[in-house]
Amino acid sequence: VAAISCGSLHTIVADEEGKVWTWGFGGYGRLGHNDSKNQFTPKALEYFHNVAEKPPPGANPIFFRAKRPRRLKKVCAGSRCCFGIDKDGQAYFWGITKSSGEATMYPKRFEGLQGWNVRAISSGFSSTIAAAGDLLITWGPSPTLGELGYGEETKSSTVTKGVDDLEDTNILEVAMGYHHALAIVDRSDKKKIEALKVFGPLEIKDMPDLKPGVQPGSKRKRDDPDATDDDDDDDEVEDEDEPDYDSMKVKALKELLKDKGLKCTGKKAQLISRLKNHHKRQKKD
Repeated sequence: VAAISCGSLHTIVADEEGKVWTWGFGGYGRLGHNDSKNQFTPKALEYFHNVAEKPPPGANPIFFRAKRPRRLKKVCAGSRCCFGIDKDGQAYFWGITKSSGEATMYPKRFEGLQGWNVRAISSGFSSTIAAAGDLLITWGPSPTLGELGYGEETKSSTVTKGVDDLEDTNILEVAMGYHHALAIVDRSDKKKIEALKVFGPLEIKDMPDLKPGVQPGSKRKRDDPDATDDDDDDDEVEDEDEPDYDSMKVKALKELLKDKGLKCTGKKAQLISRLKNHHKRQKKD
């Protein structure tokens, strides 16, 4: 095995010769076998197992063009699809990237990257990123969360589109996650690199709304100014003066919330939490 990649429910591998196998969930043609059957063991993808065509007897070598074996040097499994790159930099695709589109049931040359020398490609939930020529190329249907790198004005694109900030750079490798992307860029073009903004996420210890030892996703601090009435994660502190909300019916809870000018929709647990939080804030004031 020379290359391997896993999608949500399927896997693709290529050996040293470039022959390809896939297995897993077969929905939307993601395995490339021209059907939607599940494969519980690796199955050869016939499209990339063909042999060199021999000229028929008496064929004129000037007019006869033999079909070469199709082989892949790189493979990539997306959420519901697969991509591959051959030794000439041609990209192939099968499966589906958007639910409203038509599934490609077997490998085809990917039209959006025709004519490009594709060096690297990666696909996430529905967005894809590729390094081709001197461009970083991305595409993906809405909704997206900035993983395409187009900036604030353009959020999504169903056709291949270059990332302007990295135009004329040498992209070494790419990776697309669920809703984020990474690219390794050659540092030789220092001006282009230095012009980019620096992504510097805060360390947990530097986050203002977390106490030491409190992990992300834990309950908020009591004095968090961003806390809202809808917060269901606030600490519940026993208070002998607090009404017994738990014994009240949903209709009564909603009426009480409405009288206090609070949001009165949601499940019973949410209504109770909202009333308790309001009671504690009133007592604190």
